[in-house]
Amino acid sequence: MADKILSESINEKITLIEQVVAAIAQNADEDQLRELREILISLAGVLDRDPGIEMAADDLYAAARVVVLDSPVGLRPLARKHRLLVASSERLVLRLRGVCEREAPNGALASSAAMDVVSAPWRSGFLEVWGTRVLCAPAL
Repeated sequence: MADKILSESINEKITLIEQVVAAIAQNADEDQLRELREILISLAGVLDRDPGIEMAADDLYAAARVVVLDSPVGLRPLARKHRLLVASSERLVLRLRGVCEREAPNGALASSAAMDVVSAPWRSGFLEVWGTRVLCAPAL
């Protein structure tokens, strides 16, 4: 049941990411960049800590930010920036789909309720967002 809810949530986030990235590639608006940031932050709250997903999310946000900030100025090469945006989006989506595939067959998710956990500060790469995140720690 929990893996189905997680899978649906991840698939919903994937759809939102794809829509926002397509919108940024078309008209590069700061509102869409803000929406992408909110989606990535909410995604970090749904998943267990995964450095690969965190790096892919940071890369996506950085590529989107460059496209949005450079489009009004007209800095070139814009086609390369769009290609980087699409590639980073595909990389994040691929990693997220991998999480869904890994968790679905097992039927058991690594939930914080089933393990001893500790809350620790963390820093995300986009716009210096600080917060607390649950990290698994062995019981002593």
